[in-house]
Amino acid sequence: MKNSICLVFLSFLFSCSEKDFNISELGLSNEDFSYELAIDGFIADEKARCQVKLSKTVPITSEIKFIPINNAVVSLTDGTNVYLFEYMEVDESLGNRYGGKYISVDSIQAVAGNVYTLSVLYNGQYYTASDTLPIADNERFEMPLLRDRYYGKEVKIENWVQLSYLYHNFGYRTPCAYFHRYSYNEEWDAEPEDIYKLHLPAYCHIGSVPQGLFPNWTLGSGISGNDNDSVELIKTVFSDTYYDYFLTVQNETKWSAGTFSTAPGNVKTNVSEGGTGFFYAINTTRKRFKLLDLWNKAPYEPYE
Repeated sequence: MKNSICLVFLSFLFSCSEKDFNISELGLSNEDFSYELAIDGFIADEKARCQVKLSKTVPITSEIKFIPINNAVVSLTDGTNVYLFEYMEVDESLGNRYGGKYISVDSIQAVAGNVYTLSVLYNGQYYTASDTLPIADNERFEMPLLRDRYYGKEVKIENWVQLSYLYHNFGYRTPCAYFHRYSYNEEWDAEPEDIYKLHLPAYCHIGSVPQGLFPNWTLGSGISGNDNDSVELIKTVFSDTYYDYFLTVQNETKWSAGTFSTAPGNVKTNVSEGGTGFFYAINTTRKRFKLLDLWNKAPYEPYE
């Protein structure tokens, strides 16, 4: 019986062979390129001026570069109110990557449960993208912080706290991300609308996604400072539609080419025909903690 199994296995093994091919054989360069623009932006339940970025798309056979769209007309509606946007002028010396930004004329505070639709008029064509701001349990904070180890042991340096977290974490009930920002002498290090650009987030995923659990590489970041320093944790809860989009982006980028990688496919979008990207709505909650309190609660338990 063992000999039979070995023969079957060897037959299967040697029946597999490699074959060289040219990428041009895939016919990618002959496909019609149907996307005219890409949308990237979000609305939150914090009162602030909403920002979106618009750019042109480029074929896969072309040079990959960011080409901003600076001549569009942008607006947002919640079904009752219409909010107008204006183009954000930038210093040309900074380069194209800072262009293509539009900001609402007025501050907007989104409401959980409402649908928000972004409208873009570009080259005589209207594009729309809609998302519903999710209803979330804002009392439950579960940022997966761990005590850093020194010399292989969980020891604390005098008057100093150092915590770490992974970018991708699994086994959660609600898809969300945690950001953080510091306070020194009660002065916060950025304006509220800028926190999403400051520190790399800890993403929390529903269940266990194999391609995320076992990617080619796993990275993380950390929080550190003096015992009495304060840090603000920002929890952002995603809508189901945005989370589906986010997973497809990860599958095509950081989770690709591994043993558990999915087959290549199109990244999802909520932009109407002719456009790509995503305009999403997030439910946001902030809480402040002393670093020493976070250390005492680690390696992990829900924060109260």
